Amino acid sequence: MWRNANFREHRWRKVRANAEARGLDKEPGIKEMRHSHASNAIPEVGLEQVSKRLGHANATITSSVYSHLTPDA
Repeated sequence: MWRNANFREHRWRKVRANAEARGLDKEPGIKEMRHSHASNAIPEVGLEQVSKRLGHANATITSSVYSHLTPDA
């Protein structure tokens, strides 16, 4: 997994600038961005893959948070 000790400088400023350019008036937080990523990724790559991306111990944890996005919900 990619890790960067200086995440704020290398990535987060770009994310905030993109959000502002798209007219978001509230500064997005990391939690909101993580949730948004997971919500958009589940239909594309599936629950198991998203669970791994998020670092959850198993897909059951991911399912309990994002079950409203899965076809079986």
